[in-house]
Amino acid sequence: MIFFSKRLFLLCALFTLMGVSGLRGQADEIKISALFRGFLEIQVLSGGNQHFLINTIHGYKYGVMNPIPGTEQQARFEVSSSVNYIVYLEAPWAMNTLGGHLIDMRNLGYKITSVGTHQVGTNLVLANATLNPSTAQVLGGDHILISPGIKGNAGSVESNRFILDFDIGTPEIRVLSGMPPLIEQFVVPGTYSATVLLLASSAPT
Repeated sequence: MIFFSKRLFLLCALFTLMGVSGLRGQADEIKISALFRGFLEIQVLSGGNQHFLINTIHGYKYGVMNPIPGTEQQARFEVSSSVNYIVYLEAPWAMNTLGGHLIDMRNLGYKITSVGTHQVGTNLVLANATLNPSTAQVLGGDHILISPGIKGNAGSVESNRFILDFDIGTPEIRVLSGMPPLIEQFVVPGTYSATVLLLASSAPT
């Protein structure tokens, strides 16, 4: 009886071990997701109020040009973007006084300079060209101011800082626009104004 009991115990132990080793592996899963929210911001840092004073014969004949360090004619702005972007400059076709007198916006011009860490021609294209600063452009209507280069222009404000220099009635702008000197346009004295927009949007993919 003792021998039989021992064998029975050994068989039970064997069946138990076989039951443990024969269990199927168990699995569960962890789901991982990431939400990417794109951002695009443009901010004018200084020079948001441009002001020209034309009060001499020289100014009426040859205009007022830039850059003049420390003057309001220099506008500084920056862009921060998680995506490649385009900056448009949108301007009306005329400046006007409160009394309704008009002056053609094509009397004005601008140049843009990149002063951030992005490289013009590699990361950026300025006024549809790879020069820094850009060539002179005539104001009036809609313009592509900045577009992505072959390596893209997404980045922080340190990468995307710019200066806009404006001028009015200069020979350089008149060659491009075909406008006569200001003195030949019979401009009625007064303060003429207009609003120019800088509009940033994501570049097509």
